Amino acid sequence: MCSLKKEAILSTTGEKRVLLHPENIDDTIHAKMIRSLQIKIVLSLSLLIVMLLAAAVMSMLEFRKMGDSVEGVLKNNFSSIEATKKMMDALEREDSGLLLWIIGDRETGLQTIASSHAIIRSALGDAGKNITETDEPIHIAAITSTYAAYHASV
Repeated sequence: MCSLKKEAILSTTGEKRVLLHPENIDDTIHAKMIRSLQIKIVLSLSLLIVMLLAAAVMSMLEFRKMGDSVEGVLKNNFSSIEATKKMMDALEREDSGLLLWIIGDRETGLQTIASSHAIIRSALGDAGKNITETDEPIHIAAITSTYAAYHASV
């Protein structure tokens, strides 16, 4: 450890005084200062960790809320997607029915067209009952009118 340098001086009154140089601070004072700094650093880091944990908890809660919202949107739109898929599959079968009718198998072709038409009408009804987006009624109406014109020409 450091040894203290002492200097004796004579005051104007003639008494001896001992001076301590600043670089020779007592070891216990030095140790107390270091300990105080360590405590301040640990407290600062602890506060930082608590803040990070709070932010992590808040993020987890927000992700859970967002997950519930996304699940709701997917659930609502799933019905519309399923209705669209049914319509597309039925249109393909209707196309096959038309081809059967053209090549001469008119009875099977008409049955295929009629069953596909019923599926498409049902899917359009399902899509109309499950409106989740703002412009969805406009699109459903457009699909319905376009399909009606197509089916009337068949």
